[in-house]
Amino acid sequence: MDELLPEVVARLRRSITGEVKTDAVTRVLYSTDASIHKIRPLGVVFPRNGEELMPIIELCRQYKIPLVPRGSGSSLAGQAIGSGLIIDCSRYLN
Repeated sequence: MDELLPEVVARLRRSITGEVKTDAVTRVLYSTDASIHKIRPLGVVFPRNGEELMPIIELCRQYKIPLVPRGSGSSLAGQAIGSGLIIDCSRYLN
């Protein structure tokens, strides 16, 4: 799977008020952290509150999409990147 299915993107956008980004620029920006590793994600979501985490997790479970929680992206060993859906918790969940 190279990108999120349009159905998954639509369901995410209906389920949360936060942002759902699957454009090439966002995916490239989130393909690295402070390590030397580079892995392009399927997309990035920015939940606005903790209650929005459960619909994201449930949807990814249904479609078997790996989840990568991310804070500031300062990992030195590649823990903040992955080939699945990145949940950026730094923008609104601080």
